[in-house]
Amino acid sequence: MDWNYVSGFFDADGSISLVRKYSKGNANRTIQISFHNTELTILEEIRDFIFSDIGVHGTISVKKPKKENHSISYDLKYVQHRGYMVSTHINSRHPKKIGRIETYKRIQELTPRNGKYSEEVLYKRNELVEEFFK
Repeated sequence: MDWNYVSGFFDADGSISLVRKYSKGNANRTIQISFHNTELTILEEIRDFIFSDIGVHGTISVKKPKKENHSISYDLKYVQHRGYMVSTHINSRHPKKIGRIETYKRIQELTPRNGKYSEEVLYKRNELVEEFFK
């Protein structure tokens, strides 16, 4: 297991998105890096490798099948700072995922440590969020 394997797996069976961690209020969106598969052991190996290499914990959840002929699947997720840390180590070759990772890095550069935005910075951040989803 190495970062090349994780990056290739991410390109094939992974996703990057911006999610609201809290459903209440107007919380700003944060990064979520996810890996999806029907083989739990593969996701456990990726999770264990990432933890041993950079000390970041991931969470595996079960996705129940929506149809009778579908299998149970699993998601390995990294949210907020953990997602950002993982994204800095992934070397994606997928054009859309590369663009999203780069856009999120620019969002992080704008984000003040205390989370209090000036109107100008908040406007720029919201523009980048819109760019992320294009």
